[in-house]
Amino acid sequence: DLFIQEKKGELTEDYRVWSVEAGVEVKSQDAVHQKFSDQHATKELRSKFARLSEEDKRHWEDLAMQKRCGPTPFSSTSSVELDCDNRGGDGDLCIPPEKKQRLRAMAEHHVAVTTDVARSDTSTYPATSGSPQSKKKETPKGPRKPPKIAKSTHWRLTQEQIDACKVAVHDHYERVMRTIKARNLFFELADGFDVLRERGRGRYDMELPVFDTPKFDFLTDPSKAAWLPVVRKILGDDAVLVHKGAFLSLPGSDTQIYHQDGVHLNNKIQKACYAVNVFIPLVDLDMSNGPTEFCLGTHYLGYEHYAKDMCHTPTPKAGTPIIFDYRLGHRGLGNTSSESRPIVYLTYTPASKKFTDSVNFSRKRYKRLGELVEKPLSRRDRALKREREV
Repeated sequence: DLFIQEKKGELTEDYRVWSVEAGVEVKSQDAVHQKFSDQHATKELRSKFARLSEEDKRHWEDLAMQKRCGPTPFSSTSSVELDCDNRGGDGDLCIPPEKKQRLRAMAEHHVAVTTDVARSDTSTYPATSGSPQSKKKETPKGPRKPPKIAKSTHWRLTQEQIDACKVAVHDHYERVMRTIKARNLFFELADGFDVLRERGRGRYDMELPVFDTPKFDFLTDPSKAAWLPVVRKILGDDAVLVHKGAFLSLPGSDTQIYHQDGVHLNNKIQKACYAVNVFIPLVDLDMSNGPTEFCLGTHYLGYEHYAKDMCHTPTPKAGTPIIFDYRLGHRGLGNTSSESRPIVYLTYTPASKKFTDSVNFSRKRYKRLGELVEKPLSRRDRALKREREV
């Protein structure tokens, strides 16, 4: 009972720290007690006491005895004198011989525990002016260190696949813009088309029909998508592809507005991840060609706002996927280089969740562009064509 009484405050504080790290909003100490009842704390501490060593259990028994009966003869000194005879009389110690060994062991244990605690306090808090031993261990403040980007060798696209995707993305963009020019649809471009939408000046979100062909089954076939084992670890074995496309950031493009692709499906409690995005750059990313900036922790309920000191901008090599929670806040940075920055993106969700994004994935919001205009033949190509016909 003494162990539970002494440790209950520490356990409650540990729960408060855990709540903050897990994204559970704790407004006051009363809220902590409300979420973490006295019954739960007692049950947890009884289990913790049962796992203590025999020496630690004896230590707590000695402390309980001292609290009930007053200080023991050795409680105020580090040295113990128990070499007294068994004698009676008022004020004299009367200790049976069989109990001397027990008391001596208790005293030595008390001194050893006190010494260990003093050593641990000294090692935890460096010697400074005042009483450092009375200070509580504080949680480090400031931004967390960004996660390390593992250099993948088998979860990524091959160079041949990277080149095929890069050609397809640029070819699709050129065909769409050629069609818009031929049909004088520049005003309609502001509203977006089913196969291309503007996401800021110089930034385009495109849906490529060619990605549905067998040539690009390494993106869509579950048995060939190199990153799918990682996605299944997050979402489960029933993870399915629900959307795909490509982003193209042209030289001189603006920085994108900070946003989240998806919202929380429950506004009261934090739910597990229900969808992930996979971004695959088709060029080596650096800070000049407009990589994506992520605001860490914004997928937690109540922490969605942008915080500069929590931002991290990974710059992986071409073909290396970046996998993140669908609710994580992010934005594409401006492209100040002289080359375009193409990225393939894929969105996965568990088939059992039946999640559909009617905002981002709906084609009904956009005008249908229709059949794309092919590139006109040059004079030399037309001459070669006539020769073949003859």
